[in-house]
Amino acid sequence: MFKRKKQRKAAWVFIVLFAISIMSIGTGWASSTNKFVFWTWGDWTFYKKAFDLFVKDYPQYEGIEFENIQSPDSDEQIKKLIMAYATGTGIPDCIECPSGYIPELADAGVLLDLTKRIQPYLKDIPTPVLDSVSRHGKVWAVPWRPNTGMLFYRRDIFDMAGIDPGAIETWDDYIAAGKKVSRTLGGKERFMTNVGGTELQYYKVEMFLGLQDGLSIFDPNTGDTLIDKDPRAIEALSLLDKFIKEGIAVQMDDWSGSWWAALKEGRVASIVTANWMTEIMKKQAPETKGKWGIMLLPAFKKGGSRYAFQSGSANVAGTSETEMPDVVWEYMRHSFLDIETTVELNKTWWATPAYLPAQKDPFFHQTSEFYGGQYVRELEFEIQENAKMPHYTANNVEASSYIMAELMKAIEGQKTVEQAIRDAATTIRRKIGESL
Repeated sequence: MFKRKKQRKAAWVFIVLFAISIMSIGTGWASSTNKFVFWTWGDWTFYKKAFDLFVKDYPQYEGIEFENIQSPDSDEQIKKLIMAYATGTGIPDCIECPSGYIPELADAGVLLDLTKRIQPYLKDIPTPVLDSVSRHGKVWAVPWRPNTGMLFYRRDIFDMAGIDPGAIETWDDYIAAGKKVSRTLGGKERFMTNVGGTELQYYKVEMFLGLQDGLSIFDPNTGDTLIDKDPRAIEALSLLDKFIKEGIAVQMDDWSGSWWAALKEGRVASIVTANWMTEIMKKQAPETKGKWGIMLLPAFKKGGSRYAFQSGSANVAGTSETEMPDVVWEYMRHSFLDIETTVELNKTWWATPAYLPAQKDPFFHQTSEFYGGQYVRELEFEIQENAKMPHYTANNVEASSYIMAELMKAIEGQKTVEQAIRDAATTIRRKIGESL
């Protein structure tokens, strides 16, 4: 009863928000049987190419036009999707969907249930990745690229500082090495890494939690938040603050112009990121070819896990209100669960597939000239096989915003990191505890 009341209340809230923001959202959302409406915040040409290959093999669908609706980021897209669903208008046929949002969208009835259709392919998807798109025993999306956590580092700066990347096994090792970098080196002030200047990136904290036996914000057994109770969670959430306190990090927002300049110039020598950065780095900093290396994330203790996922996987999902569920499924299956098409798409965009049979293609077992002759994809496969998937709930996204707001206060010196974690836990229990 409570959940239904909460959902009805949420629907009314979103209707109001929709009315307020309708002018900014624009037109052209509505699906029709001669249009395949797709929503993404990423590279829409990737999904359009997938649709073209689909129609080429299934000419009976030639009369259907692919229409993309672009959002600036995943959060904005999900907000628009929930507003569209609340009003029953403008719902797309298919979407790009992060794993972290699947519990919320599945519980709200927004997503198309793929459980029966995907059955023949379950054995060909890594179990942790499949778990990230499942909810209450059902499968709600097709994963196509697992997001594996990695540490990118500048080979030339490490060499200049006398750092052996192979000797960095733990975060303590990383901090010790960082103190060799975080000074004037080669005539430039340099730092081992960066921490957000105006906002923090939760995906980094999520990976730190993942290294701690796949911890997440909520305890899967009790439903309560564990961030202030589990010593491993406290250690993970304290790491960004520790980088600042130990003097190895500069405060600088990821994705800003100054951040890219610092990466290109070697003033920031390493970044905690994920495999999707491999191609972004090539496009944004081509002049750094051969200067970057990639390694596993350090562990919290010697011999501990160095494997973590970042936001689960990149996925595609159908919506429950699509007028063409069979077309949506066939598009997703043909694009990401077919060896030939999956390999072709991932070759073109240099992504690493989730579909295990496609991973055997020789293309994914080559060295990368940009990354100094390293077997980058082999490292990704190793992480896929060993990382534990976080426990996602319908409240993760909201809870993460409270955590990052409090951790930012600690980094700015307004409170200790221990107090920030306690305050974040208190806010989580007060604001969303009733539904835990």
